[in-house]
Amino acid sequence: ATLTYDTLRFAEFEDFPETSEPVWILGRKYSISTEKDEILSDVASRLWFTYRKNFPAIGNDPLSSGPWGWTEVGHRGSGWPLL
Repeated sequence: ATLTYDTLRFAEFEDFPETSEPVWILGRKYSISTEKDEILSDVASRLWFTYRKNFPAIGNDPLSSGPWGWTEVGHRGSGWPLL
């Protein structure tokens, strides 16, 4: 299955395969049949979406884009791990 911005935003899981096998995300086991909301929450909390597309990097850290990086830190809090 593929998660995109739209599928995360609207919680569309039609493409998720039905399986009795566990789904593993970064070391945590989920059941696709009973934990779709938990999978969505976990994946959405780990992804970094940006407004930038097909542009060269501004710098080499998440805060290098001026005030936008600080906005994210303010939103997430200083304890949020910066990737």
